Amino acid sequence: MKRIFFVILIFVFAVSINAAFLNRPDSDKVSIKWYTKELSDSRVYCIDEAGNEIHINSNEMTNFHSLTLENLKSGQEYIYYVESYIGESRVYGSEGSFSMEDKEAFKFVIYGDSRSNFKNHKKICKGIAISDPLLVINVGDLVFRDALIEDWADFYKSLDVLSSSFYYSAVGNHEMSANNYRKLLDLPENELYYSFQKGKVLFIVLNTNQRFDRYSKQYLWLTDVLKNRNPEKTEFTIVVTHHPPYSYSSHGDSYFLKLILVPLFEEHNIDLVVSGHDHNYQRIEKGNINYIVTGGGGAHVSSINADPDDDLVKGYAVHHYVVFDYSPGVIKAEVIDINGDVIDSFSVTK
Repeated sequence: MKRIFFVILIFVFAVSINAAFLNRPDSDKVSIKWYTKELSDSRVYCIDEAGNEIHINSNEMTNFHSLTLENLKSGQEYIYYVESYIGESRVYGSEGSFSMEDKEAFKFVIYGDSRSNFKNHKKICKGIAISDPLLVINVGDLVFRDALIEDWADFYKSLDVLSSSFYYSAVGNHEMSANNYRKLLDLPENELYYSFQKGKVLFIVLNTNQRFDRYSKQYLWLTDVLKNRNPEKTEFTIVVTHHPPYSYSSHGDSYFLKLILVPLFEEHNIDLVVSGHDHNYQRIEKGNINYIVTGGGGAHVSSINADPDDDLVKGYAVHHYVVFDYSPGVIKAEVIDINGDVIDSFSVTK
């Protein structure tokens, strides 16, 4: 029945011009976002498997469109269609779908430092879309400068192929002020640092541009999140930061992350720490933790400088993204470069 309805929906609304992308600020909310070159209004039509309809309209004339669906039901599949009009003239139309099912097994992608190269970022996003992930996390430096609205326009347009994946991000140093970052994205909690659960994987996204010393609100929040994990519901814990604790590239190690956060990661048996900032791929093993640098989302690549006796397991100065495949007891990872070739693979098990 669902498949039949989907065909009818596409027939009625025809072919999309571009596609929207999705944020999920809360467990029962999804924000749908899209960009139009012209100032225009915003309209969303959404329907679930049972045929329940949701209609949301905004008459505000804007280039950056965002409408939030609320009170969505767990376990449901949703199909949505978005439009923008100037008067009676339609300037944009797109459809997509998403699932609110809490899946036992799922794929997710982490990448970052898309920044100033729209062409590379677009190609990376097309590659990500092939893996059909439930969610995507950008480790920061989404744009070259938070204040440049043109950069955000390119960023929005790059994501038009990810219309069925929930998109999350960390604050990079290029979004340090986070003014447009917070206006143009809808993320959980205070948006600058937050956690969320998918299946039995806990994701913790930190803001390493703000204070994280032992007396800071962020550190106290982090220790509270880690201490209150439910071992029956949380099998793996993944921490996302923009600045890497360890790196064998131009920016190097982040001294204060090593001093303050790494002992906390080791104490609480964090499984993966994934970062960016340096524009390459690195896999480093220290203290039974895999530290991944995945800053190959579009910006110029940076060289890697490591000695044979260093803790660098693999390193490549290429544009890339990391596809993680979670199933009970194991997370398998493949690192895929901009040409679609697998350059590294590894697993984390329990």
